[in-house]
Amino acid sequence: MINGIDVSKHQGKIDWRAVALFRDAAGQPIEFAFIKATEGDYVDPYIDKRFRYNFDEARLHALLAGPYHFARRSRTHVVGRPAHLWHLLDAEREALHFARTVGALEPGDLDPVLDIEWDKRSREWKFTARETVQWCARFCEVLESELGRRPVIYTGKNFWKYKLGSSDALFDYTFWNARPDESGRRTSPRLKVPGWTSKFWQHSWRGRVDGIKGPVDLDRFMGTRQDLNVYAGLGPAMAHPNPFLGLASSNPIYSDALAFVIEYFQPAKPRRAA
Repeated sequence: MINGIDVSKHQGKIDWRAVALFRDAAGQPIEFAFIKATEGDYVDPYIDKRFRYNFDEARLHALLAGPYHFARRSRTHVVGRPAHLWHLLDAEREALHFARTVGALEPGDLDPVLDIEWDKRSREWKFTARETVQWCARFCEVLESELGRRPVIYTGKNFWKYKLGSSDALFDYTFWNARPDESGRRTSPRLKVPGWTSKFWQHSWRGRVDGIKGPVDLDRFMGTRQDLNVYAGLGPAMAHPNPFLGLASSNPIYSDALAFVIEYFQPAKPRRAA
């Protein structure tokens, strides 16, 4: 299994060099990161203020990075469209907002994620299980057509059971399992969904990683590094599209050299007028 994290603006400004050099008690590094990009749709847009910094810095320090979108489902009134389609139009708008914010994904980037979970702002009680599955399916269809990547679906046990578990319509998508085990004793998630491929597991909400102030979500990829490389569109033997960055993530000497190069070649900040 391969270690990763998922982050948003709530982690503050992250020192990605420290994250890349971090090793856990077993001596294992952090090798991938899912990074919050957006919520809602382009009508009422929300973009995580640290998304672009986090995404670019994670890439720069040789982590495989993937963006995620927090679903905020609604039935926004659309003039001239039947009411029974409003939730699908909302799914389309949210997918387009996410895709336009993220832009093109490259080899070495992880597939985009739909984070769908209980959210009181989404007025969940107004969505039936069937409508929620339809919403997810439409979001994923639009996102795949925009980015050329098949989305991952992140959700937890109860949401899957009560809002998604009644249908096999989403089984073609990869499942990111939100089922923490803070004891640290388990090596695989408790929730196993028959028919749904679970590649990622969020196993803690209270992790500690150098370079991040306060707790952070910890994740695992359920496979080898070679499997993760292939999943991210790299050759199985490649650690990173840029070999120097790959070395920098595992060797302090190379990392110090990388830090010098990054700092040296950064454009000078404009000075304030006197």
